[in-house]
Amino acid sequence: MKKILSLTLYALAILTLAACHPDPVKVQMTFNATLEQPVSDDTSKVYMLNERWIYWETDDEISISADNSDFLATGRLINTGGSFGGERFNGVFLTTLDEGAKYFLGLHPANDKNRIVGSVGSNDFSATIYLPDIQGFRKEPTADGVDGDHTFDKQVYPMVAWYGGANPVPDFDFHALAGMVRLNLFNNSGTDKTLRSITLRSRNGKQLKGYFTVNNYKTEDPYLTSIPSNLEEDSILTVLCGDEDDVNDGRSFGAGDLLTFYIPLPALGGRSVSTTYPLTMELTTVDNLHFTKKFTVKIRRTGITNMKAMGVDVWNSSNGTVGLSGCGTESRPYKIYDTVDLKYLRDHYNGDRKINGVAVDPDTWFALMRSDLVINDTNWKSSIERFEGHLIDLSHQSHPGITSRSKHPLFKSILSGGVVDGITLKCGSALNDEVDAGLSPFCTTNNGRIANCVITSEPNVEGRNIQSVNSMLGGLCVHNFGTMEGCRNEARMEVLHDHNVAGICLVNEPGGTIKGCQVTSEMHAYVTGGSQVAGICLENQGTVIDCYFATSVTSNGDNDASWAGIVYTNKGTVEHCYLSATGHIYTTKSVGGIVYENISGTVNYCWIAGPILGINAGGIVNNLSGGKVINCFNQPSAMLTLSSTNGVGGGLVGNMAGGSIENSYVDDMTLIRQYEGATLGGIVGSATGGTINNCYDNEGHHLFFGTNSGATITNSHIVGGSQ
Repeated sequence: MKKILSLTLYALAILTLAACHPDPVKVQMTFNATLEQPVSDDTSKVYMLNERWIYWETDDEISISADNSDFLATGRLINTGGSFGGERFNGVFLTTLDEGAKYFLGLHPANDKNRIVGSVGSNDFSATIYLPDIQGFRKEPTADGVDGDHTFDKQVYPMVAWYGGANPVPDFDFHALAGMVRLNLFNNSGTDKTLRSITLRSRNGKQLKGYFTVNNYKTEDPYLTSIPSNLEEDSILTVLCGDEDDVNDGRSFGAGDLLTFYIPLPALGGRSVSTTYPLTMELTTVDNLHFTKKFTVKIRRTGITNMKAMGVDVWNSSNGTVGLSGCGTESRPYKIYDTVDLKYLRDHYNGDRKINGVAVDPDTWFALMRSDLVINDTNWKSSIERFEGHLIDLSHQSHPGITSRSKHPLFKSILSGGVVDGITLKCGSALNDEVDAGLSPFCTTNNGRIANCVITSEPNVEGRNIQSVNSMLGGLCVHNFGTMEGCRNEARMEVLHDHNVAGICLVNEPGGTIKGCQVTSEMHAYVTGGSQVAGICLENQGTVIDCYFATSVTSNGDNDASWAGIVYTNKGTVEHCYLSATGHIYTTKSVGGIVYENISGTVNYCWIAGPILGINAGGIVNNLSGGKVINCFNQPSAMLTLSSTNGVGGGLVGNMAGGSIENSYVDDMTLIRQYEGATLGGIVGSATGGTINNCYDNEGHHLFFGTNSGATITNSHIVGGSQ
């Protein structure tokens, strides 16, 4: 698009000004300029696509007036030596303004229709700016990024600067007067087309072009108001899609292509006030075919609004469909901005398995751009099934989290090629009670990878949390056949009627791995009717490694639960897991610091550092009937308390009927009987079988066994005590 003010007009303007003001003093004045930065982290508004400045560049013109002039002067930027981090830009303008001027007002872009009127010796300017009805889409860059800027017609992006300081060098702080809309169009019609133009029509009568008054230009929050107009054409603007030199030739829009357009719209409010534009968009091809779509966009003066990709599937039709913006690659993932986008992903995974008409596969990438989404029984009546690809969180918000008030989990199944990374789910309602095998608000079956995800709770007015009435409850997964890594449970979980609870996963299946997961200080489990609770996993047949339990839980009464810090029933490998010093488990039933019952498999290099209390208790394992406990120990800060006359407890194992304990020890651990008659041993409470080799207890006043009627012991002892 050509410059609005040509060099010829510029020369004529200077001659005219000279005629009106005899004997002017021609002064070359320099100025410093700072360009306003966007409020959000989206720096593409300043340096779009890492290719080009969008505000201005060398030889851009600005309109300038001063306190003793009522005419237009033109300034030119001569050097873009700064960066978008707020550094100064140097400029110069040639003008006949008096050197003694103290007040300056500048408008970008320069336009013979932009009006600045001021009074002598006053800073009481009034300003009007004109926005044309035609915008341009500028040339696509070449492969080396040299030719073209792939942005928008910056001559229709208005900015204002006010200076009321002292001479000789004005400091102009330029502030935006428009919001940017990033419009993404996806051609899923199956037919190649060439776009000539995009027409936007405001359906609420707000002006998109014409004259606007600049308000609050002396502050950091200027804005535009419309000059009253009954002209319908003032609410219509057109974007020409061709390159600057061949706009009528249009722009290729091949089948499967995604085109991105950047369109400035007038900001009729300040920085924090959004302007809502209900728009009708019409696409026109060079062969005069049309496509119409209605949508609403909200803009802020310093914001950039990213519209989800609009699928163009039928020409000469108003059946515009909604897709996802982005390309599905790692560098340009499909973007999820709202619940509509999330539902689109779900419905297409559960349906044709195509996003924007392209089939999904393990290399398809998605990014959550906002994490204040809310799903409920109205908009989330089913889960995402057979997910593959990569879903990551790019929202970077201080309090992330998809809020779920639905009975259905976020994912029903994740396939072996699926990766879900960094998603937080906040839950606050009862889950679907029709599934007896187990429920989770996050995922039912995982064959892929769930990484760095968090489950937390959002208690509702009744004080209920993540609740299940007729089923077991897992924090992030029911059945894990894949990998769960770096996940965390901060939730308050509630089950009724003798059902079981696990902080991370109910069943870690053969081949499954749970690594580096944790239960934090916020996790609590409320049970009714008695049940089994595990910090990490209820039943492990795979590998649980590098996990820990770091919360304080207390449960009392007839509805109490049996607890395990890490795994309730182990048939696989539990390795390098621990109950931290802040991990306190107090129950009126039984407790295992790491594992409740070890049937087979191995518990290796695990330890506890915090206190546990129950009628029966084992520092590492409560019941050992098979498998191995090896290289395990208790730190001096650990404490084991038996709360029943008939209770049984041991520093490492409570009850031992089989299996083996090897290379393990108790180091200054405190063992307490609350009542006489309880059976308490430094290493094992009660042994009826199994073998113990190379184990010791550093506390001389402990007995090695509470009772032993069948275990074999070799190379083991109590320091200063006896077996």
